[in-house]
Amino acid sequence: MSLDPSHWSAYARWCQESFQECSFQEELIRECGGHADIAWAVHYHCRERSLDWLRATVPALDDARACDLIASGQADQVRECLMRFP
Repeated sequence: MSLDPSHWSAYARWCQESFQECSFQEELIRECGGHADIAWAVHYHCRERSLDWLRATVPALDDARACDLIASGQADQVRECLMRFP
């Protein structure tokens, strides 16, 4: 799957609506390498467990940690994974 930037942008904006409920916004954005769009989507799906998800191995990411992929310049892999969440 190749990430369509326009689809991701619309998806991220939709997820952003609930981000105001996040009590740890700065920490989450920092953990997402400064990518607020990723933080919005992670929080939308994982809520209070967002940091745990970023730091855990994720089978859908070939058992990589999302935070490591982001730090190594592979943020689009995390975006693609988030868009596949139910």
